[in-house]
Amino acid sequence: MSNYYKQICFFLLFATLSSYGQSSFTPSAVSCLRLWLSSDSGITVDGSNNVMQWNDISGNNNNFIQATPANRPAYVSNNLFRTYGLQFDGSAKELINSSFLNGTN
Repeated sequence: MSNYYKQICFFLLFATLSSYGQSSFTPSAVSCLRLWLSSDSGITVDGSNNVMQWNDISGNNNNFIQATPANRPAYVSNNLFRTYGLQFDGSAKELINSSFLNGTN
């Protein structure tokens, strides 16, 4: 068997085994959960595809926002793997939730 076919077989085996036994998980399954952020839901973007708000899906309403357009992180996606994420620049890009970070919520 050629190396190419071995790689294809390995990939198919890995893809099959990695999806076996996976179940849907929801934030309500954790009783003491305070915050749940998901990069593929609860995100509001502006016209430049930058994140204005990232909603807490735990049900506790600990949403993170950024009112200043220049400080918003970018919302990025990887079409190959159908994954999503936020890209921060390490200095000015941030989302804020003052009550959650101060421990008052």
